[in-house]
Amino acid sequence: MRLGDIHYQLLGNAYYARCVEREAFDAKRRTVVWVGAAHAPLRPSGQNRHKSILGLDHCMGSMLAGRYGSAVGQAILQGDAKTDRVAALIEECAKLCSRTRIGFAPAESPFAALHDEDAYKYMFRPGAGLADLASYYIMLAPQEGLRECEWMEGFLSRRMLGTNRPYYEWLAGGAIGDLDDGNRRIREGARRL
Repeated sequence: MRLGDIHYQLLGNAYYARCVEREAFDAKRRTVVWVGAAHAPLRPSGQNRHKSILGLDHCMGSMLAGRYGSAVGQAILQGDAKTDRVAALIEECAKLCSRTRIGFAPAESPFAALHDEDAYKYMFRPGAGLADLASYYIMLAPQEGLRECEWMEGFLSRRMLGTNRPYYEWLAGGAIGDLDDGNRRIREGARRL
């Protein structure tokens, strides 16, 4: 990792943390922020230091948790029960009590120490259990009750394309001529994901 990359990652996460801070803490509002796993961990992990110079100490979640403590929590949505054995076990347990929606605090559950080394959410925290990854766990529906998301026709707007053209061209797989072309190619690409 180059020095410029480190500065970019630190500044990016600091910027994200400040945006959340402004919308939630400065405005004194409860807020839910949907972020990727790389930005979410609340606690530093010494186990991750060999994978990245930054470790997880400087991600958005740990910055906010360091400043605001227990006022910051992290929820994980139920993952794919076909590729995540912890999610599959939780889904099986939910079937036993005939509940299709559940939510719980992993730290206070029998699932606290569970870990699946093959599941994505554990990839960057090798020794972490479910309670180390999240304050809350939410299962909205069993795997068979979920349906795939689809690209919403006309979602890409002129403003979005103007602001984040490189990102949308990456999704489209090349230069975007106009909005219709961008929406069509991103929708087709989303089907392949």
